[in-house]
Amino acid sequence: NQINNLEEYLIKSGDELTSLMNDVPGQKIIEWKDGWVEYLVDGDIFWVLTAYSKSRKNSKNMWKRLIRLAKDYKCESIECITGRNPKAFERLYGFKVKETRLEYKL
Repeated sequence: NQINNLEEYLIKSGDELTSLMNDVPGQKIIEWKDGWVEYLVDGDIFWVLTAYSKSRKNSKNMWKRLIRLAKDYKCESIECITGRNPKAFERLYGFKVKETRLEYKL
């Protein structure tokens, strides 16, 4: 399903195709009809590497599933890095901003 939704994901996320092609040791993928999540468990942190869902309703269900999965792994937190507005993640899913990443292009 990554292949079926790849173009839309790249447009919405602003990610480069090469970032999806880098395998991370221990990375796992959950796929469903209209989306996917790539994740990695590192100690007590459940890292979301990429996530895509076609609709907001499916996104809410996806995050509920990820919370259950992270609890099954005995993780203490779910963490991710996004280029999207973090206020939406706070409002919709209960995330809190942990840090801000800055970049100066040369």
